[in-house]
Amino acid sequence: MIYGTVLCLGDSLTFGARSEYGRGYPEELSMRLTNHFKQEWSAINHGVNGETSLDVLRRAFASIRSFATLPGAKWGTLLAGTNDSKNPDYPIELYKDNMRQIIQIFLRHDINLIIGTLPPVEGNCMPCFDSKRSNGWISSANEAILALREEYSLKLVTFEDLGNYLIDGVHMNYEGYCKMADRWFEVIRDH
Repeated sequence: MIYGTVLCLGDSLTFGARSEYGRGYPEELSMRLTNHFKQEWSAINHGVNGETSLDVLRRAFASIRSFATLPGAKWGTLLAGTNDSKNPDYPIELYKDNMRQIIQIFLRHDINLIIGTLPPVEGNCMPCFDSKRSNGWISSANEAILALREEYSLKLVTFEDLGNYLIDGVHMNYEGYCKMADRWFEVIRDH
């Protein structure tokens, strides 16, 4: 019997890209919740590599509506925006509105949402990222995330301090994804 189900919505940082073992934070989160509560939990990985916040928004309704019908559908995690930082001229107001619309879809389906701040990118990591300009944009995006958290009384996890777990300057190694899972887990465990 499934005790709880978590929808993990986002981009490659949700998917678990570049993890040495192919596991992202959703798989680790599922294991932590199951072990802690001694009942079955399922964390469904709806991370898609390369997606911007707008891409996530475009599939959010179908993902969340489908998820809401599952047994124990109680929680959602949202982490999106790193790919938006490839274009540091992308308006923060549009990013914030994309995230607001995703949040509203979760809330309309009575899902307890936890939102995550974006980790930094490092160095001239991957071809499309300029770490200086991207991190300036990410800093502004994280301010928007904090404002949305206040506006909607959401639970929050922060990832700005996980830069030392980046395997290619953008994606986490397995240990980094485990650290991310720990933080999502702590919020669910405590609430």
